[in-house]
Amino acid sequence: MTEPVERILDIYNTHLHLAWDTHAWGKLRRGRTKYLQAIEKQGQGWTESTDLGIKGGTHHIFLAVLAARHQSEPEIANTIAHEAVHAAIAITDTHRIASPMERDAEEPFAYLVGWLTEWMWRSRPTP
Repeated sequence: MTEPVERILDIYNTHLHLAWDTHAWGKLRRGRTKYLQAIEKQGQGWTESTDLGIKGGTHHIFLAVLAARHQSEPEIANTIAHEAVHAAIAITDTHRIASPMERDAEEPFAYLVGWLTEWMWRSRPTP
């Protein structure tokens, strides 16, 4: 069992919440069940973005990468990258930053995805 990992991405005033197992996701859901899906309905990983109205409407992103539902480290890396893209899209949409599909926004979006991917990878529990 692990605890949720949390980080504030100051530049976007976004709170990141990451769960690596069902126990950690359950802790994130406490008090937020109307916002966050039950674990049984999910797959190997997912991302939920919401404004819970906490601290003046701070943006929150809830991520899950259930390590036990993966067969290998490369598979976990794949899910982390996948969820990082979802999180980056949520951040850019919430803060009305240019679409990552626009040429001028491509590089900043790639850096954001890279940062999120590295943060999640470094936060993973090691056996």
